[in-house]
Amino acid sequence: MVAFAKHRVTSAHRPSVDVYVDGVKVGTLDVQLNVVFWISGLVCVVRDACLTGVRSGECAVDASLEAQGAVIAERRGGRLDLPGGFALRGPVPLLRDEPNPHEARTVPGTRHRGAAA
Repeated sequence: MVAFAKHRVTSAHRPSVDVYVDGVKVGTLDVQLNVVFWISGLVCVVRDACLTGVRSGECAVDASLEAQGAVIAERRGGRLDLPGGFALRGPVPLLRDEPNPHEARTVPGTRHRGAAA
């Protein structure tokens, strides 16, 4: 089990909305959505130098919505329920220079049992 330090994940989206009156474009409304996820208490399950699962901790969320540079909505410290944990579909090697211990290995110059001579 490996505990992760508090981690921050940020996301920013900047869509725009064209405004029409009687079929004529009169302007564009620039919108910005900012979201920050603060994850703490996350525990990763590691076996044979491979990530095999994740056990969740806590997640706090800060979000703001702006229009034309003015904040129109904001929330700090919202909470998200994270799933209790999950196993990965397959192990993820954590060391690049080491072979994955879960992959089949062959030794040069040797034959598999049952191979024709």
